[in-house]
Amino acid sequence: MAIGDRRKLHVHEFADRVTGRTIRRLTDPQELSHHPYFYNRIFTADGSGLVVAIRREGRRNLYLLNLEEQEELQLTDSDNILDFSANLSPDGRALFFCRGNSIVRLVLATLRESVVYETPEGWVGYDNPGLSADGEWIATVEMRAEDRLVSDGGWVVFEAQWAARPLCRIVSVHLPTGRVRIVHEERCWLGHPQPRPGDPATILYCHEGPSHRVDARLWLANAADGAIRCMRPQQPGEMISHEFWLADGSAVACVYRQQAALGSGGSEEVVDPATYRPRTESSELRELLLKIDAVTLAETPMMESSPYCHFIANEAFTLAVGDGQTSEAPYLYAANLLERTEEIVCAHDTSWNAYGTNQDSHPHPAFHPDERRIVFTSDRDGLPAVYMTTRP
Repeated sequence: MAIGDRRKLHVHEFADRVTGRTIRRLTDPQELSHHPYFYNRIFTADGSGLVVAIRREGRRNLYLLNLEEQEELQLTDSDNILDFSANLSPDGRALFFCRGNSIVRLVLATLRESVVYETPEGWVGYDNPGLSADGEWIATVEMRAEDRLVSDGGWVVFEAQWAARPLCRIVSVHLPTGRVRIVHEERCWLGHPQPRPGDPATILYCHEGPSHRVDARLWLANAADGAIRCMRPQQPGEMISHEFWLADGSAVACVYRQQAALGSGGSEEVVDPATYRPRTESSELRELLLKIDAVTLAETPMMESSPYCHFIANEAFTLAVGDGQTSEAPYLYAANLLERTEEIVCAHDTSWNAYGTNQDSHPHPAFHPDERRIVFTSDRDGLPAVYMTTRP
């Protein structure tokens, strides 16, 4: 197949083993596939299109699934696409993604590409840049090439990369003009750059690495003056992860997990070093969905939850969906953030295994624009595939 080719989807429907809710498998479990990162814009504005990555003939390319016509459209045909990076523009006319060290804009109407930024020689680009809510800025992280540790998948080098203290920098690109700003640089593994909605000069980023090793996960950088700010100091025993901006930019939401007695320094004992999933025999495991004000840094515990790996909220920040991370909780959960309640949506039944990259079989649940449907990834039927169901 080539760019512009279309093919019918073979949608398979079945009843969930726990709730009886209808689940639709949208892609073939004999071909590795997944949707992009959970906080990226992955649906077209009208909800009819869903961006996915599919591996065929050893290459991962991007496709647009037409959910109404049950048809796929091939968007790319090349090597070295970083398949979790795909992110639709706010107007839905373009798709941004990474190919090697290039950030590419693809116009959906014509399927024509243009490179909007190229990581310079001596540096390695990030696999999921953050696109601003107005579509004018894109923020990425670059690591000095000589500091990067290479892995063929899995978590083997995760702690070693953190321990290497690589030289990293945050770069912000103004898409209309191509102007580039080096926002911040330090000897620390940086990741997850996300411009603040309504204030793209403020960039949320993280100190990446094992939760029991990093000094603090959440940081803000100001592109105007280069000032940085720690959003929340951490004590040994705490884990903060998978942060994202609320749609109005007022706060950052994240998963908070108490993995061991605070200050004990023993949190590594309740984390599996092969997967960095929690060891659930620990009676001290406690999890919250947490909101942190972008200005005052005041914390608001939204609710206690099951052991999610990721969660995402709707635009009004009244509903959320999360993926249970332990063997005892292989479920998707729908949470009502106002009533502080949660309910099982279905069993995701994924293995969390890597198939070349760490994230391949992570559920990464995300809302459809109608806020009723939920898309997720699982390898329950073979290789990772894309599924859709409805919340309670």
